[in-house]
Amino acid sequence: NDPFFDILEDIIFKPLTSGYPAQSWKPYVNPVSFLVEGKLNIARAELPDSGLLKLWIPLPVQTGSQFNVRIIEISPSKYVNLPVRTDGDMGLAYVEIPLGELAHDLLVTVKFSFSCYQQQFIINPDRVGNYDQQDWLYRKYTHTGDNIVVSQNIRTTAEQITAGENNPYYQAKKIYQYIIDNIYYSHVPHLRLAALGFPEAEYVHQNHFGDCGAQSIYFCSLCRSIGIPARTTGGYQLVPGVEGCHFWAEFYLPNYGWIPVDVTVAESSDWTDKISRSQRDIFQQYFFGNLDPYRMVIQKDVDVVLNPLPDEEVIFTMAIQYPAAVCSTCDQDIGFIVVENWNFSFYPIYH
Repeated sequence: NDPFFDILEDIIFKPLTSGYPAQSWKPYVNPVSFLVEGKLNIARAELPDSGLLKLWIPLPVQTGSQFNVRIIEISPSKYVNLPVRTDGDMGLAYVEIPLGELAHDLLVTVKFSFSCYQQQFIINPDRVGNYDQQDWLYRKYTHTGDNIVVSQNIRTTAEQITAGENNPYYQAKKIYQYIIDNIYYSHVPHLRLAALGFPEAEYVHQNHFGDCGAQSIYFCSLCRSIGIPARTTGGYQLVPGVEGCHFWAEFYLPNYGWIPVDVTVAESSDWTDKISRSQRDIFQQYFFGNLDPYRMVIQKDVDVVLNPLPDEEVIFTMAIQYPAAVCSTCDQDIGFIVVENWNFSFYPIYH
């Protein structure tokens, strides 16, 4: 069975009169809180005798649906070099560790809590306003980026998908359905693409497959190419029992704000033959404009610039789901060492 379907069906298929009945004025409901512990433990022998290890540790960020972010502890606190920020485009703690002072194995821990709402948008397409094309938000989220690219071939595809439709709500919905039907889930060589400077959106466009991040990036590229602001949001999905790294998307509608879209979880209902066609259709349509509360948002979009800027190359800056790291005295790639020795533990808090 599809684990997402099995666990989320009580949210998606609940009677309309139960729990939190959908109301057009109330898109954020039914919050879930989490306590999270992150730990980096590296054997002393794997690190050089001297030099400076710099870490950018991912943290939850404040968003419309994610709130009450509380950083409880970062240890050793003496290595925290800048004020911790959770109010920007990405949540980060910046740490500098003088390796010459390190006598034993390296142990860095973080502990924090946050709450995340279930999202259920009821949208009247006739009440969608007009975009202000001079507004900073519109310009920021319709421009071409490192991986969410606006190219002529992607624009042509978006125009074909949305032919005859001018309302951005319906345009985005057609793009959503196109990706579910035509862009299959598969792993993507992220590190190779990053090394080559090849945009993920172009890779998906050419190959017609992608993982959660790549599928969501392609959705955003198609939207941006026809003037719909969109961003690829993510960090982790925390569906009980199947927690893991995850990205999804959001597109912006005047009068409504950022609307969630998760093409990958929607498509996951195609991975099982144990549900009916009608159940599959309901499940897939749920993730256009709705989202479960089992999420941890680290960054509001891909390719967010690290602060402070690294003075060396960092592996895979598109998505920071593990600490980013640089160390000029390391013989091995410190980024891979950190990824192999980092762990997040998630604990739901029941009120």
